[in-house]
Amino acid sequence: SDLFPPPTIPDMAPPSCTAALLLLATVWWPAICLAAPSACEETYATVLKGKKAKPKDVGQLYTTYCKKNMKVSSAKSMDELCLPLTKKVEEKMRWVPPDTEVTPSLVCLSVEKIKERFPDYVAEGERLVKRDEASDAEKKRLLEAAKGLKGKMSESVKSVLTEWEKGLVKELGEKLRADLELATGEGSSLNLGEEAKEGAELFLKQIEEQASLAGRGVQTKLLQKMEELLGGWLAKAAI
Repeated sequence: SDLFPPPTIPDMAPPSCTAALLLLATVWWPAICLAAPSACEETYATVLKGKKAKPKDVGQLYTTYCKKNMKVSSAKSMDELCLPLTKKVEEKMRWVPPDTEVTPSLVCLSVEKIKERFPDYVAEGERLVKRDEASDAEKKRLLEAAKGLKGKMSESVKSVLTEWEKGLVKELGEKLRADLELATGEGSSLNLGEEAKEGAELFLKQIEEQASLAGRGVQTKLLQKMEELLGGWLAKAAI
């Protein structure tokens, strides 16, 4: 229809202009995308905000950030959840010279890229890796030895306290029975009938059961405390 004539050439972008726009989009759009910070860089921009951090500082700064921001549903503590992530960045920072001010872009480089940036520091990084591997191996050895020691000591505690519990129940029962016999025998102040005396035996059995439970509770608490103290002692010894 003449009311809606097709667009003429002047109404359309010239072919040369269209090609130029396509060329600009092809060249500049990837550059814009590459310039945008990655999720890693955005995270470390928050971690390092307001800090002039050196490589040795990054692990602790990340741990603080992780504990404050990690949102998970797990029975593990925040320390346990954040430790692997902290360890990963600490391992990466071994390849960065210690006087370097760390930036988000630096933290987010791969180890190979960091080596390329600091070629003169690679030999020192390798030395630190070997040192840490030796330290980890020694900690693992101590941990295995500690597990064995804990097992032996736990058996000793159980053995001693099981015998103590039996002796406790036996001795307590004998003493309480003697007390009851004195209090309820002929000429005593408690002149009880036979039915009451039968109830006294049930009373003694209940006391003995409570004494046995108390003995087991002592064993459980002592085992827990021993594990805590043993762990603390070995942790100091491993430093």
